[in-house]
Amino acid sequence: MPVITWGWGLAVFAVAFLTSVCLTPLAARLAVRSDAIDRPTHRKRHGRLVPLWGGLSLWLSVMITIGAVYAFSPAFRKLLVIRQGWFGTLLVGFL
Repeated sequence: MPVITWGWGLAVFAVAFLTSVCLTPLAARLAVRSDAIDRPTHRKRHGRLVPLWGGLSLWLSVMITIGAVYAFSPAFRKLLVIRQGWFGTLLVGFL
């Protein structure tokens, strides 16, 4: 198993952070345009419209980060091989 360095971990974090920061406002605009918003009522605590597609931007950020790591890390490619082992099944289920 290869050793993960601080620089590698920081690069993966930066990709995940930057893609989520860039995609979240885009998802919010698309949600408002598509009328996928939560409107305030007497039963809710928020007093303004809340876009509902924030999870989509986070999911896309995770997928883009995994794709980037897959593209630049041969060791990670070995982990993603679908096999009968517990880790391979767990990772495929997560994806």
